[in-house]
Amino acid sequence: MIRSTKVISTLFLSCLMAACGGGSDAGSTTPPATSITVSTSAATGGTISPAAATVSSGGVASFTITPSSGQVIASLSGCNGTLSGNTYTTGVITASCTVSVSFMAELQTPVAPMAAGESTSYALKSDGSLWLAGQNSQGQLGLGDINNRRLFESPMLGVKGVSGGGSHTLILKQDGSVWSAGRNNEGQLGSGNTSSRTQFGAVLSNVKVVVAAQNYSLALKQDGSLWAAGYNATGVLGAEYRHQFTSILEGVKQVAAGDSHIAVIKHDNSLWVAGRNASGQLGTGDNNARSQFVQVMAGVAAVATGGRHTLVLKHDGTVWASGEGTYGQLGNGGISQTSFTQVASNGWAVAAGGSHSALLKRDGTVWTTGSNAYGQLGQGMLGAQMQFSQTLTGVAALAAGLNHTLALKTDGSLWASGSNLAGELGNGSFAIAISPFVQVLSGVGLPASL
Repeated sequence: MIRSTKVISTLFLSCLMAACGGGSDAGSTTPPATSITVSTSAATGGTISPAAATVSSGGVASFTITPSSGQVIASLSGCNGTLSGNTYTTGVITASCTVSVSFMAELQTPVAPMAAGESTSYALKSDGSLWLAGQNSQGQLGLGDINNRRLFESPMLGVKGVSGGGSHTLILKQDGSVWSAGRNNEGQLGSGNTSSRTQFGAVLSNVKVVVAAQNYSLALKQDGSLWAAGYNATGVLGAEYRHQFTSILEGVKQVAAGDSHIAVIKHDNSLWVAGRNASGQLGTGDNNARSQFVQVMAGVAAVATGGRHTLVLKHDGTVWASGEGTYGQLGNGGISQTSFTQVASNGWAVAAGGSHSALLKRDGTVWTTGSNAYGQLGQGMLGAQMQFSQTLTGVAALAAGLNHTLALKTDGSLWASGSNLAGELGNGSFAIAISPFVQVLSGVGLPASL
């Protein structure tokens, strides 16, 4: 009995201390949610809105970033946020914080009116005519036969873009249609079958950029969607082979393809990569392949992909590289990298070959590094180079093949250096290697419609 009395007394006392009201909630209160201010700071060159936001603790805030014309985002940080398109969303807010953004001038990289395949060369003249030379054993030149060409020939008019792969070619006409020719054993022509062909045939429409890789093809449509066909070397196609073009990504601004990796720049200037990564060519900090695209960098103006390395040009003109560096193709002294490292500055365009790299600086000078067994560096000698060295002046655009390099000068003349085993330099010579650069064509320029 005494034990029961103590229990009842304790319960009664606890009820008094808690202001019990016969089981009623009357008189109880819930503390109001804490309001937290998220402020912003923006330098000249654009705006961020709203200027501030008030959120409850545990919530998030969103801001719209709008660069002025000719400007891009230089840096964006604060509140553990992420950028998607032009919307910056903070992380979970538990304390006051500031979102800071700065802007810089957009780097307008040149659109190259020429391209280099594995052992082929292509150029677009100002009248929209396509000119090509080199390896044709699979009919990749689209000339109706399988004979190599040591001089440039023109099979087509009305062309605005071209890209050469391992043994196939993609043509982009001025009406946005894509035409393909060459080897098709893995569906890389995107024609719906595996039959190779020696003449160009239409395969896709509404396209603005084409990229031919070793044994697969990419097409960037006007709406920013990226389409792919061929061998699933990168792991992003969802099947071992795709004989027709299949959509694989949205929101793409630029695209480049290596032997087995893909790099894209999205509209917010972020760099995304996917594919094989044994040499660190994805720049993810490891050697693990990616079957889905992952972001690795921001503020990117242009990207170029080689056999197993990647070059990135940022809007501030700095050049960054990752991947295999054994032959000096990264320009960092012969060191392979799994993360992007700055290797040059004052860049305007970059090109990546099989194991060599070319850089066009803002002053029109060309700098090359890497494998040089065929004189592809254009330095007048053979032997690999571990760092960038100057070769040409007065240049407007670059392209790189497996073992050769093309440079377009400001006067419309096309210059070439490197392997000529299949006549890919297009100057009629039977020399297997040519260095330094020699002029191979004139009158090259962007079609008026571009």
